[in-house]
Order: sequence, then C-alpha cells, then structure tokens
Amino acid sequence: MSLIKKTLPIFLSMVAIGLVFYYVPPPTSWPEASTFQILAFLLPTLTLITFLINAFLDFFPRSLSIGLGAIMLLVLAMINDLNLALLVVTIITVIVLFTAFKKPDHKPRKPVNKS
Repeated sequence: MSLIKKTLPIFLSMVAIGLVFYYVPPPTSWPEASTFQILAFLLPTLTLITFLINAFLDFFPRSLSIGLGAIMLLVLAMINDLNLALLVVTIITVIVLFTAFKKPDHKPRKPVNKS
C-alpha cells in the first residue's frame, strides 16, 4: 500500500505534464507566453519534482522546499538570468527552508494517570 501511495502522485504528475505538452500550444518565446501557458507547465513540474523527492525523504514540507528551489532555478534558466550569485542565493534559501521544517517525532506519548 505504501508503494502505491508514493508512486500514484508521481504517475499522475507525469500524466499531467504529458497532457500539457499535448494540449497546450507552445509559445514562440518566453515574453509572448501567457500566464496560463507558464503555469500549465510549471505547476505539474513542481508537483512531479516534489513527489519524486518525497518518495525518498518521506516528509512533504522539506520535499516542497526542494521542489520550489528547483522550479526557481528552472525559471531563472528559462529567462537566461541564472548566474552564480542567484544560484548560491537559491541554494542557501532552500537549505534554510529545509532546515526550518523539522520532521516530527512519532514517539507515542505516555498516558496521563488521572487518579
């Protein structure tokens, strides 16, 4: 059951990206792309990256922070604005977000005696 829970979102994200490639007409250039075209490509890509990382980390907030960093780098590369300074700032931001989300302990609490 755990394998199905991990692979189903990945499969659905891949299907969504395939549908976007099939049905959404590609823009001729980045400035001419509509908001719908940009979001239709980036949101399924974000979900795919997040769920792929979540399959290994098994903690969604940390996976989402890595996915958002990857999407940020992808957008910067698409608009030809990715340089070393922005790369370092993005990586530092992802590391800060990653460490900000602590994985909760799943230790059972001791029962309280009410006597």
